[in-house]
Amino acid sequence: MKFLRYTKQLAAVAIVASLFTACDKVKEVDVIGDRGQTLVKFIKGGATDDPGFNKFAIDFVPTPITLTVADIRRDIPNATELNRVMNVTVIDDTAALRLYNENIAIPAGTTTYEYLPAAWYTIDAATPKVGGDGGTFNLVLQPGEFAKQINITIPDPTVLDPSTSYALPFTITTVDANGVISVSRTLFATVGAKNKYDGVYHLTGQFYHPSRSPDYHHNDWGVELWTVSGDACKMYSPDFIGFYHPFYDITSTNPGNINAFGGQEPRYTVNSATNAVVVDNTSTGPAYSMGLGYNNAGYNSYWDDGTKTMYACFGYGIPGGVFTPAGASRMWIDTLQYLGPR
Repeated sequence: MKFLRYTKQLAAVAIVASLFTACDKVKEVDVIGDRGQTLVKFIKGGATDDPGFNKFAIDFVPTPITLTVADIRRDIPNATELNRVMNVTVIDDTAALRLYNENIAIPAGTTTYEYLPAAWYTIDAATPKVGGDGGTFNLVLQPGEFAKQINITIPDPTVLDPSTSYALPFTITTVDANGVISVSRTLFATVGAKNKYDGVYHLTGQFYHPSRSPDYHHNDWGVELWTVSGDACKMYSPDFIGFYHPFYDITSTNPGNINAFGGQEPRYTVNSATNAVVVDNTSTGPAYSMGLGYNNAGYNSYWDDGTKTMYACFGYGIPGGVFTPAGASRMWIDTLQYLGPR
């Protein structure tokens, strides 16, 4: 009974309170309006110790290309703030790039980046940089302007090493005109020169080895092809973090029986006129004479543009260039199905 009386008292109090509230004059909603601040950020940006990425894969051809490497925005709360002149300072943050490479990328086994040499590109005159490596961009957003881009032009992308990933690091350090720097303040613009065959692939096929795989065991691995020239790629194995051709090894104790031979770095070269594929060995290690791509009347090594699939049959230890399924001969029969960019 005490509980019932108590709940009745609460109900009465609530009714009286609602009557008093109904008598109050309704207040106008105070939008963020003049109380808000302008937030300045990079599109795709991140924190200084966890940067965002703006990634570019450019064709490995001697043709100039212009890239918008950084896009600065100011998110404004009202028209008054948009009509201010705002000065934004952006540094060429070589320290952030060094921090990423040393403390983040290597332990995680992810990509590290080399600083893109200044001699390989020019900066748009509208957003000049003061100083050399580690210099400063002083950007001015005029009234009504809510964005500013930093553009660069690479006159000849073939100066890039296709096996290397490059980066230009940017961090917003100061803003005025009632602005606040967002957490999205650091951005790495990454650049890699790639041909049309570069990417992530699903590798299937067979491998013959007289002791390691005498039964032409079926391969089924994830691999990558990395550009080494305008028409050639080397196979990269994420499982071995290097340029290897993985295979199913009946003698291996590795999980899934995956293994790879050292001293073998197969390069797949495509004839752009015929799409024919030739495979050779680019390793500077122990010679395995991986030699010419193996083709015969029953197999043709080629690239299929329509399905983005590479078919290749090749071997090493082939006496006189003729494959025999015994003795010293070894042979791969590869099907590489493109999955996407790396």
